[in-house]
Amino acid sequence: MHVCILGHIQRGGSPTAIDRTIASKMGYAAVHALYEGKHAHVTAFNNGEVEIVPLEQCLGKKIEVTDAQLELIRALAI
Repeated sequence: MHVCILGHIQRGGSPTAIDRTIASKMGYAAVHALYEGKHAHVTAFNNGEVEIVPLEQCLGKKIEVTDAQLELIRALAI
């Protein structure tokens, strides 16, 4: 026997080519936004497109979670 800490493997496994492409596009957009002086913004992948969104717009939203979703979140949390 040996100890195995699953970490990222349990959360989603190895990234696919699509994951890497999206991450590259988001990284490029983030650096470009900083270059343009946009601070307190985040990158978002929305409807197949990378967007720069003000952080304030993200923080004001509330998401309703069902009991079943909450149970799954708790079960998967490390």
